Amino acid sequence: MNKKNYSYKVMWSEDTLKYVGYCLEYPSLSYVDSDPVETLKGIIKVVNSYEPKTSKFLSETALLQDLNLSNAHSELLSFQLTDKELGQ
Repeated sequence: MNKKNYSYKVMWSEDTLKYVGYCLEYPSLSYVDSDPVETLKGIIKVVNSYEPKTSKFLSETALLQDLNLSNAHSELLSFQLTDKELGQ
């Protein structure tokens, strides 16, 4: 699967008072930053550098069950980043 086609999510965390970026296809990976755009860029870089040991993917439902959403506020953020902005 092309990593450009993965689903990324940026959420605000009340615990850390920062944004946390997730990739739905790799729920064990995350990236934290105070800026939502930098958070999205960061999680994409983390995923692009990650070499999985297995091809097992968890569903979004499994990911959401894994997260403690009681202290997180989710906002719909839409970004369109160029390959240059992503450092590719």
